[in-house]
Amino acid sequence: MERKYHLPQMRSMRSNALCSVMQRHEDALNTAIDGRRELWGLSPFELLKNRHLPHVFAQEIRYYASALFCFEFFINSLRPDSDGIQIPKGELAKLMKRDIGSFEEFCYRFLTMGREHSGVGFMWLIFERGRVLLTTTQNYNMPRGLPLLCFSLWENAYIENYSDRREAYLSDCLRLCDWEYAENSLKGKIF
Repeated sequence: MERKYHLPQMRSMRSNALCSVMQRHEDALNTAIDGRRELWGLSPFELLKNRHLPHVFAQEIRYYASALFCFEFFINSLRPDSDGIQIPKGELAKLMKRDIGSFEEFCYRFLTMGREHSGVGFMWLIFERGRVLLTTTQNYNMPRGLPLLCFSLWENAYIENYSDRREAYLSDCLRLCDWEYAENSLKGKIF
């Protein structure tokens, strides 16, 4: 059977629990679009933008597409290996300094916001109304604005490797941030 959609492989911080959840969502999306060849091969982002989804399946398709968009963005927000913590460069660095302050201030806000987030969801670095900001969303909701980086706050992303130490997991996310990916998103090369 031809696959309609495939998530990219986790390059770092691999968690069997997270991979299992992502696989279930991928399978559910493929089932929801089965028989609708015009939807095969579309990315979750393209499915979410599609205004002509079959009405009876639109809600289900959008739910799984939203989940997979978040997971895919999370996977792409992390470098495959760490040469130590890197800092943003270029236009993103200038905007972050203006809107957030120092890189140390960004790290502090990132760890605090991630630690204090209640429930499950994602933390995002976004560009909205000319400003760079950190925000969180619940479940598989996406933020307003242009996503630059995404980090899973679901337990399945860290429980296997970090137990209940979410802050240690978030510290490793900081160490693996793919700032080049964020810069490309800011420049419109991702969307």
